[in-house]
Amino acid sequence: PTIRVECVEHYTPATCQSDFGVIQQAQQLADSGATTEEVVTALLDSELVEDAGRADGEGYSAWVHFKSGVLGGVLMAPEGTRGAGLPYDDPFQMSSLPNAVVSQNVVELGSKKAIVLAPFASEFGATDDGPDVALTLATSECPTFALAGGATLQGPSASLDRFRELNVYGVVSVSSHGEALFGGLDPDVKRSLYGWDHGGSQEVLWSGEQVQCSQLLQNNQPCTVSSSNPTGGCPSGTLCLVTSGAGGSTSSGLCLDRTQVDLRLGRVIMTNRGYAMTTSFFEAYAGRGYPNSLVNLGACRTMHNGTMVGAFFSHGAKAITGFSGYVESAFAKEQVTSLFEGAAGVGQVGLAYVEAEDPTNPGSKWRLFGATNLDLAKAEIINASFETGDTTGWSRDGDGRVVTKLGSTGPVEGKFMGLLSTGLGFTVQTGKLEQDFCIPADKSEVHVYWKFFS
Repeated sequence: PTIRVECVEHYTPATCQSDFGVIQQAQQLADSGATTEEVVTALLDSELVEDAGRADGEGYSAWVHFKSGVLGGVLMAPEGTRGAGLPYDDPFQMSSLPNAVVSQNVVELGSKKAIVLAPFASEFGATDDGPDVALTLATSECPTFALAGGATLQGPSASLDRFRELNVYGVVSVSSHGEALFGGLDPDVKRSLYGWDHGGSQEVLWSGEQVQCSQLLQNNQPCTVSSSNPTGGCPSGTLCLVTSGAGGSTSSGLCLDRTQVDLRLGRVIMTNRGYAMTTSFFEAYAGRGYPNSLVNLGACRTMHNGTMVGAFFSHGAKAITGFSGYVESAFAKEQVTSLFEGAAGVGQVGLAYVEAEDPTNPGSKWRLFGATNLDLAKAEIINASFETGDTTGWSRDGDGRVVTKLGSTGPVEGKFMGLLSTGLGFTVQTGKLEQDFCIPADKSEVHVYWKFFS
């Protein structure tokens, strides 16, 4: 198969700090009472800036395109909101977007793994829906949702790395800030430099990770992965990209600074409130696809023009919820918690979803796009014979994987089978694949095909 190799120049800590300094100066200007237009003018006056503009629809926030090629933003969210903007503007009519037609067939989650991310929990306080959503998922008995971290991942715990792994979760809920930026950026720049398909604004979602220029790697750093050293010795925020010895007791490679690559390719932007992610971020880290997921994007303008919805839906997510305009945090919490309480362990998301309009921001609506018949009550085993070709639906520990054969032994049905090992060189500690499921009332037996090799 064709493999795309992306080559980018290093983004040096010095250049990063200079660019970030421009954003910090813009923040100081905003704190002094400057208008968005005044902030944009100040950004354009900087010798480091190639272009800058205002958020879509005369929003309060500003975006910036540095001469280094890196993108940035200045989030100027009024207190109590999950974004920033003037009275709602809907140029793409996302507020009137029709829901998918409900079919008689039920759509099942591809995984009962769940993750709840709340980058701004300390700011939103009691209006953050993260804790309530996490509690609803954690206390569901049938099905049992395997909640990442056992609770809401708040603040710095909602890091870029956590967002990079969303493709293993069947249920994703995010409460954060959102915006629609880069509408005025040259369309040729969007296509040639960043590979964006959409010529308009990009819907942007904030993580909880702060900008740290000093952590950007500048030299190739070798790494060696083993059962006792799973990170390979790579610095925080980087990944050991294995180039030799994969599957053995040890494997080696180079430390990959994904944040640096993402900044260069327009997947991540620097802002005064930490790193934020454009829609291309979620496309780049979709892997084999989001497993029939429910994805809640609880932030302003996550359904402004469809770029964010398109990224998830086209890569496997079945139902996406979000807001077409700017929203008060308290209103957002009310809608999100109602959806999860009415669907998780109960039934289809469409039965729990009720379209609503934020009274503080007329025209800004709570939206559900995709499969209204996505079922959050299906509790039986997922991917029982591993025919997805991977461990979707299963939790893995040690050497637990999916293969097509072991020597001359193949699957008893289908094309794939699970492999648990402590003797194939990967680890001598443990091999495990596990999954909680509920036994249907009309079933009394479980049949398992297995072979033991020694």
